Amino acid sequence: MYNLYVIIITAIVLVILYRFYIAMNGKIKNFSITSLYCIYYIVFILIGSALLNCCRFDAEEEFGVYSRPDVLLSVWMYSLLGLVFIFVGFAFSHIVNRNYSFKRKQRELVAQDITYVQSDFSKKSYSSILMFSLVVLVATLLYRNAIGRFPLESIFSGLSSMDLVLLRSDATNGFEGKIYRYEMFMDELPLFLFILTAFIRKGSSKKKWSILFYLLLAYNVFFALSTLQKAPIINLIILAVILYAFIHKSIPKKHFILILSAILGLIVLMYIFFMGNAEVPVSIILQGAAHRVFIGSIIPFYWYIIYVEQTGFLFGTSFPNPAGILPFEHVPLTKEIALIGQSSGDAVGSMPTAFIGEMYVNFGVFGILFFCFLFGFLLQTMDIYFTTRLAKKKTVLTCSIYVYFMFYFTKYATSPLSPIILDTSLYMVLFFYFIYKSRTLYRRPKEIVQGVA
Repeated sequence: MYNLYVIIITAIVLVILYRFYIAMNGKIKNFSITSLYCIYYIVFILIGSALLNCCRFDAEEEFGVYSRPDVLLSVWMYSLLGLVFIFVGFAFSHIVNRNYSFKRKQRELVAQDITYVQSDFSKKSYSSILMFSLVVLVATLLYRNAIGRFPLESIFSGLSSMDLVLLRSDATNGFEGKIYRYEMFMDELPLFLFILTAFIRKGSSKKKWSILFYLLLAYNVFFALSTLQKAPIINLIILAVILYAFIHKSIPKKHFILILSAILGLIVLMYIFFMGNAEVPVSIILQGAAHRVFIGSIIPFYWYIIYVEQTGFLFGTSFPNPAGILPFEHVPLTKEIALIGQSSGDAVGSMPTAFIGEMYVNFGVFGILFFCFLFGFLLQTMDIYFTTRLAKKKTVLTCSIYVYFMFYFTKYATSPLSPIILDTSLYMVLFFYFIYKSRTLYRRPKEIVQGVA
């Protein structure tokens, strides 16, 4: 009977939070950091936590998950509490920044055209993006040399699904060496270069910008597919949707339906070729994909709670400890959870979940509430900051970094938060941002072209 209460309470809380969000931020006319993060959290975490309490799935039945309904109920309760306290953080940010009329600024941002300056199309701008793109390419080639070959190169070699899993593991979790040295160039930086080039291309008629845009798009598509993981390419499509909506101020329903169809078709193709499901009916593949979307990111939280029962709270030891300078031994939490959550065979497993799982393992329920509040405050404060700046002048560089942050923070709906402290990929984007800004905007340009987009 309690599963009916789970559905009712979840629906009521979501309606209340939606109205609360509208009251704080106004009607949602386009994506923002807070709105996009909430969508990810609801889709990948909250809905799944409710479904686990209301339905029975074969995969979870096999691992004995339903033998602990109390833990499943805790997963849902903590997921719901986490979202509520994220909204409390939103509200506190508005209180702190009460001098800013956020609703009005947001309307001005949406209505305003992008402002282009001559430095956006300058040789320095082009050379900066091209130079860093070449650095990305060199890092990718070095990475391929380190792993031998990309798993994508083996897709048509007749390998079994387990062989492909091992190749994917060797290229990601099982990589021997310091993979961050490669990821800091390959992961986030090409995405930001793609975003920046998309804005510049929109305002320029020169073919060189279109060529650079499509080359960066091709690279990002290849890298998203290179390790045979499904999430990166789906996230790249979502980024493209966010970018399109921001540039054009809306997405026509026809385009939205086409994008949704493309995502579904791509998911089916990836399950066929990446998972060795060529003989499996499409309906079964779609069921598996739906399970992965709604359940895959939240079910690890179940094992996080079990982990605490077995080992106790970690009190911060799962947080990064660079070069061992801090007085504790780092616990590789996602790999530890994989060891108790499922059998990975020879593959090196990893079971990330929403950052609420990491905070629970370290500090209990208090950790969930405090860090959700803090994270909500951070996201809303960034929204207020960027919206206020862009309402004054919708410049290319500020638009680009805002769209990038929209996309960047969505990862923490389904992964731990503490790695942000040493996220070299993020720092590389910020490094390029300041280098690019100093090279192209070091002085006020004389000629300004407004509303070219």
